Amino acid sequence: MSLRDRYTIAYPPLLFGAWIVAWIINVALRERFQWDANTDTIYWIAMKVIVWVLPALLAIRIIERASLVEFLELFHVRRGLLWGGLVGLAVVAVNFLGKTLPAGTPVHVLTFNLVLLNAVVVAPLVEEITLRGFFLKRLELNGRSFWSANLLTTLLFVAMHVPGWLFKGRFPSMASLAQAMIPLAVLSLLFGWTKTRSQSLYGAIVVHTINNLYSAFFP
Repeated sequence: MSLRDRYTIAYPPLLFGAWIVAWIINVALRERFQWDANTDTIYWIAMKVIVWVLPALLAIRIIERASLVEFLELFHVRRGLLWGGLVGLAVVAVNFLGKTLPAGTPVHVLTFNLVLLNAVVVAPLVEEITLRGFFLKRLELNGRSFWSANLLTTLLFVAMHVPGWLFKGRFPSMASLAQAMIPLAVLSLLFGWTKTRSQSLYGAIVVHTINNLYSAFFP
């Protein structure tokens, strides 16, 4: 088994384990120092860079010996923006007509702060660079078909959200947790499809950003 095969197998559990450790440290620090939402957000932005992005970028440069722009497919900017925008608008339309409008959810007045920046800008960049840019591409290079790689990337994407949900106590039962996983998995598959259809990571970043912005307006 090659080095690339070994680290591809080891990457998901290592990333997931490191993220759980980040949550444990966060809980301990919050209880110790009673910090505010901005301080908490700064912590999470730092952890996303350290735990998510840096290992992926280092693997691309050191193990893959590849250009970050080429490996992550950070090109075809116009095509990426176009596909990301169109798919993002479709996601908004489905959410609005299928969920927001029937429920009568009011518009949330946004406060432009670090919390919003983290949700709308940092999270899409971090998650798409790490998962759709790095992990999905590595799986395909290992011989996986696109949909197989997209599914495995989606499983990791969903799993990475679970620690936060559990530490925050958002879903008290397994049934409610499972219900939250399904739409997240659909979105992840769509992000991956948008990336490969547009041949640009910008496509996935844009649709992810639009989805998170909509969720900020209609939480």
